[in-house]
Amino acid sequence: MNIKVKIMTPSKLLKKELTVPEYQRFYVWNQDKIEELIDDLKYFFENNKEDHNKYYLGTILIHLETKKNTNKKIYNIIDGQQRIISLLIIDYVLRKKRFPIKAEFNSKITLKNINNNFKYICSKSIKNILPKNFLNKISFTVIYTKSEDDAFTFFDTQNGRGVNLAAVDYLKAYHLRAIKNTDLLNDTAQKWDKNNRIKKDNESNNLNILFYNILWRARKWKGNNLYFENKDEILKEFQKHTDKNWDIDKIRYCYQINSLSDFNNNQDKSCIQENIIDIIRNDNEKDYCFMLRQPIVEGINFFLYTNKYNAVYDYLFNLPKNDDKQFQYFDNLYNCVYKNKISNYFKYFFELLCVVYYDKFGENNFLKFALYCDYLIGNHRIIKKKIYKESIIKIIKDSSENIIDVIFMAFDTEDVLSFIKDNTPEIDKNSEITYEGVIGEYRKSYINFINTIGINLKNDLDKENIISKIIEISNKL
Repeated sequence: MNIKVKIMTPSKLLKKELTVPEYQRFYVWNQDKIEELIDDLKYFFENNKEDHNKYYLGTILIHLETKKNTNKKIYNIIDGQQRIISLLIIDYVLRKKRFPIKAEFNSKITLKNINNNFKYICSKSIKNILPKNFLNKISFTVIYTKSEDDAFTFFDTQNGRGVNLAAVDYLKAYHLRAIKNTDLLNDTAQKWDKNNRIKKDNESNNLNILFYNILWRARKWKGNNLYFENKDEILKEFQKHTDKNWDIDKIRYCYQINSLSDFNNNQDKSCIQENIIDIIRNDNEKDYCFMLRQPIVEGINFFLYTNKYNAVYDYLFNLPKNDDKQFQYFDNLYNCVYKNKISNYFKYFFELLCVVYYDKFGENNFLKFALYCDYLIGNHRIIKKKIYKESIIKIIKDSSENIIDVIFMAFDTEDVLSFIKDNTPEIDKNSEITYEGVIGEYRKSYINFINTIGINLKNDLDKENIISKIIEISNKL
C-alpha cells in the first residue's frame, strides 16, 4: 500500500482543497459528541500554556486524487469528516470565517445535525472557552494514498478488523497528554510502543486483546451485568471514566504495596511516588502494586497499570517457566489445549479466569485452579455441539454466582475450587462421546496434554481423578 503520513494542524490541512465525497456526506455527530470535544479542548487549553503543545485529535485518511486534464489535486476525506466538520462549526462560531471545503449537504440528517450543533456551540459561550486560533493548537496524523482502493482497504482495516487497535491508539494519545514530565513521557511512550510492536506479530497476545478480552471483562463483568465490549465501552472505561483529580505524575491506589517492596527496598509510599521513572524501567512489571478492579487514574498510573497486566499476560501465556515444574504443567495444558486447538471464545475465557485468579492469589494453587478451569470449560465443550460468542456469558449466568466475582471475593483458594466443582456440568464417564469434529479435537488435545505428564490414562472424561493425579505428581517434584 503506497501511503504517506504527515502530522499537521487543521489550519494547514484546511488550506488544501478538501472534498467530502458523496458516499461520505452524512454528518452524524450529535450534541454529546460536540460536548465531549469541547470539554476535552477546554481541559487541554487550561492545562497546556506552552505554545509547542498540541491537542492530538487522531487520524485523518485522505484519498489524493489528481485530475487528469488539469493536474489539480483533490483531497477526498475518507475518514475524519465528523471531526473536521465539527471543528469548522466551532471555528465559524468563534471567527465567522468559512474555510473552503467542498461538500453538498443535502441530507436532512446532516443539515439537522449541523444546525443543532451550531446552536449548541453558540449556547456554550465558546469565546470564553477557546482561543480564536485553536485550530493551530490541534494536530492530526494525516494519511494520504493515491489509490482509492488502497484508501478503502485501509479504512476497512481501521474500522473493521482493526477497530480494536484504534481504541488502543486513542488511549495512548489521551494518557500521554496528561504526563507533564518530559523524561517520564518519553520512557512511557517507548515502553508502550515496545509492548504493542511485539504483540502485532502475534494476534493472540497484544494490547488490543489485553484491553478487550481481559481487562475490560475483568472489570465490567459483575453479577448478571454481562455484555460484550466495543470501542466506545473501552474508551469509556479507560479514558472517559478515569480519575482526573490527582497529581498525574505520581502513583495512586497502590493497594498491594508489599508486592513491590523488594524492588523498592521496603520504601514507603512517598518514596515510591518519587521514583516513578525507576519503577517504569523495572523488569518486574508483573509485581507492580495495582489491582484489576481498582480505579484508573489518567496519565502515568494508567500506563503502569497496563504494563503490569501486559506483563502478567506474557508471564502466564507466553514466557517459558523452566524453573518451576508446576508452571511447566500449566504451560503444557495451555499449549496443548488452548493456544491453538480450541475456540477463541473458550481460549479467551480461560485466559481471563487465569489472569483474575493470578491477580488475586498469585501462584498459590495456580496449577490446580487452571486444571479445574479446564474441567469447567472442557465439560461445556463436550456437552455443546456448537459454541457461540454468547456461550461464555451463558456459562457464567448458568452458574450459581458469577465466577469472576467469586474469585475476586474469595478468602481462600479452596473457596474458588469448590465453586468450580459445584458448577461444572457432569458427564457420564462411561458414555460414548465422539472423537470426531470439534469435540473430538478437544478430547485429543487433552489426551496429548496428559501424555506430556506421563499419566497412564484410562478415561479422559474422569477429570477429577486426573486432576488429583497431576497435583499428586507435581507436589512430589
